[in-house]
Amino acid sequence: VNSYGEFYKNSLAMPMMWTPQHAYSLKTFSKANPVIRENILTSNSVAVKDVSKVHHVATTGLQQFAISKKLKKIVTSGKVIKTAKVRVENGNQNLFRIKVPNGGRSVVFSLPRVSNGKNELLLNISNLKHVMISRTAEYKDLHRDQPQMSKSDQFNLINNLLLNSRDAFQITAAAGTHKTVLQQYSVGSGSSYESRKNAVLNLGGYAQLPQRIVLHFSQPGTYSFKLGIYTQQLSGKIIKQLKQNQKEGLQNIRTSYKGISGTTNVSNAKWLTSNIPFSVGWRAKVNGKRVQVKEVNGSFVGLKLPNSGVRDKIKFEYQTPGLKVGAFISIFTLILLLITCGIKAYKLN
Repeated sequence: VNSYGEFYKNSLAMPMMWTPQHAYSLKTFSKANPVIRENILTSNSVAVKDVSKVHHVATTGLQQFAISKKLKKIVTSGKVIKTAKVRVENGNQNLFRIKVPNGGRSVVFSLPRVSNGKNELLLNISNLKHVMISRTAEYKDLHRDQPQMSKSDQFNLINNLLLNSRDAFQITAAAGTHKTVLQQYSVGSGSSYESRKNAVLNLGGYAQLPQRIVLHFSQPGTYSFKLGIYTQQLSGKIIKQLKQNQKEGLQNIRTSYKGISGTTNVSNAKWLTSNIPFSVGWRAKVNGKRVQVKEVNGSFVGLKLPNSGVRDKIKFEYQTPGLKVGAFISIFTLILLLITCGIKAYKLN
């Protein structure tokens, strides 16, 4: 720990590379939402195109809640905060359209009681859309809510509305004492901009799950999204699965500017997967022989191992795609340039 930050070590973190024992259908994996995908990956499985048959993975202690249609008002410090206008679409109680007349409005979703040990609470937000309202409409809404506003306050309000990034917003999810934020930056923010249409918000672990989840909307406008609320029972079985993944992680790892190498920890491994993003620039060797690098788990580097009966020696190297071709073209162009300059110099002499 120093004055610039703090470093933490997670004893249950997934290894950089490991050898899962089960292959899962990538098509089925891709259709699953992120919460279920995480559950599949921690159950010693890899999702690959080569597998058409679905390998059924038990989602240990995973439960999805149906959201109550009854939306309550929030009571904070003895004051009732008005909820946003909420409409449930197409009879699907998990698909919402929420109209926020001005910033600072919240909606509460109630949860059933769960008393089966410690649980992790997860929110899966998908197909998120935010439609801005005009500055004029926002000013009218604020002025209607605060009719006694002075002229100076009105002037400051108009300035704030003009300076406000209309397409940027925050959705804050809170449950019990835990909070997490979905942040959408403005298009004008430059390199920080990324359209946020889907997100998984982790609200942490609870010995007793809270009875409600609060979603707070920072900006006015109309929000539409599909919301799935999940609990993951933090049982000994999950801890055992995570520790098993660590045992099957790549051993004797060496890294360099070229890539990474190591040996598998099991002698009958069929697949190698990683948390390294896939790119066509990756090359790999297993026991000194070139093998094809595969894209696994949707977008990560992986290999199909030869099942040699020994602990395989793995070597990955990365080369920027087109680097050799680009170098050849540059050298060829330089040679032509030198020849041309030489001919011109010869003619002048």
